[in-house]
Amino acid sequence: TGSGILAIAALKLGAEVAEGVDIDPMCVRTAGENAQRNGVADKFTVLVGDLSDQASGEYNIITANIVAAAILSLAPHVPVLMAPGARFSGIIDERRDEVLTGLKAAGLTPIEVKEKRGWVCIICKKSDEKEA
Repeated sequence: TGSGILAIAALKLGAEVAEGVDIDPMCVRTAGENAQRNGVADKFTVLVGDLSDQASGEYNIITANIVAAAILSLAPHVPVLMAPGARFSGIIDERRDEVLTGLKAAGLTPIEVKEKRGWVCIICKKSDEKEA
């Protein structure tokens, strides 16, 4: 699962805790196994479902390692999950402009867009949040 890989990487880079969500139970199981192999299982929660029905609370960073259609579907659920100063990052396909429009409509403001070899990373903040 993409969220599992990103969560494990975040933990290895110093995050205190991380949560991964995926719709595929096999991916969730594999993410848990990989967290165990990497020595971070005690700080990692992995859930079956999607962000809109599994995530709760507020997060400092939310990453979405998925295609454009999924990001557009989940984007309206993201702002309420963002802690003050949080960032949301989506890695998407060639539907960049459509996703930018959808993120803005969902209450997110893109603050940085990075492109490399056909991949696009869009980093957002809540639209009602002032820049620090």
